[in-house]
Amino acid sequence: MLHFFDMYHPDQPEPIDHTLEGVEEHLKFCEERNLNPPRMLEHLKEAKDFAIKLGKFDLSDNQSLQNKLKYLENYNENTTCEVYWDSAPYSFGFVMLKNDKVWFNGGLIFHGPHDKGGSGSGPTFAVTLKPTHGWSIHT
Repeated sequence: MLHFFDMYHPDQPEPIDHTLEGVEEHLKFCEERNLNPPRMLEHLKEAKDFAIKLGKFDLSDNQSLQNKLKYLENYNENTTCEVYWDSAPYSFGFVMLKNDKVWFNGGLIFHGPHDKGGSGSGPTFAVTLKPTHGWSIHT
C-alpha cells in the first residue's frame, strides 16, 4: 500500500491515500471548494508532469517515476510505504512500515544534469553507481 503523506498541511494530520492517477482529481476537488491543496499533492503533480515531459512516466522504464512508486507500493507483504515531500527537485522521502512498524526509510530521488547524474553534489546529495537520468531509490 502507498500513502502520500503531507506533513506540512495543518488540517491533514492523517496520511492521505491517493493513487498517482488521482492527483489531478484531488486538486480539482480542492479548487472547486476554494481549499488550499496539501503541499505534497502539488509536489507530486509537478513531479508527475515533469516525468511525462521527460518521457519518464512509463512503467516499463526502470528509471521512471511511476515504476519506482509501483515498486515501493508492492515492496513486500504486510508493508505500507508512506511517501512525503523532499526538498530536492521532483524527489520524495519515504518510510517503509512492516506490520505497522517502521522498517526502514529512504528517498525516491530524481537524478539528472542538476546533480550530475547522481554524483553526490547538490541539490540531491545522493550518489549512484553510474550516471542516472531518472528516479532512483536510496536507502
